[in-house]
Amino acid sequence: MKFNHEFNAKYIIISDIFFIIAPLIIYFLVKANEGDIHEFFRSPDIGYANIVFFGQTLVRFVSGIAKTSKKLSWQFISLILTLIIVLGFLPSAVILMISLSNKYNSNLYIFQWILFFVAIIIYFIVGSIGQMYLEED
Repeated sequence: MKFNHEFNAKYIIISDIFFIIAPLIIYFLVKANEGDIHEFFRSPDIGYANIVFFGQTLVRFVSGIAKTSKKLSWQFISLILTLIIVLGFLPSAVILMISLSNKYNSNLYIFQWILFFVAIIIYFIVGSIGQMYLEED
């Protein structure tokens, strides 16, 4: 059975997503067993996952762009990379640093979780594009 590059890329990205969130699932189960699920949602560990997702997005996308023989607009590539760094990676890193301090605002928990879901979506879309370029013959 032969699949096209798009399906193969999405399968790889979905596998990556599951491996990145696996420690969070384990941590959730531990906290649920202890009866302290709220602690899971206030944990800075989500920030680590956010940084990994945005970092992997950058690596996967840049690797694919570097390998492809297609003529791509460097301006558009630059914009995508800038948006991922400025609107994803940097806020995730700052929120993680704040969450590790004692002055953590509870409103940042919500923003951290929003970033988590945005990071997964961005990784799925942009990471799949990069992976498709990597899968090219």
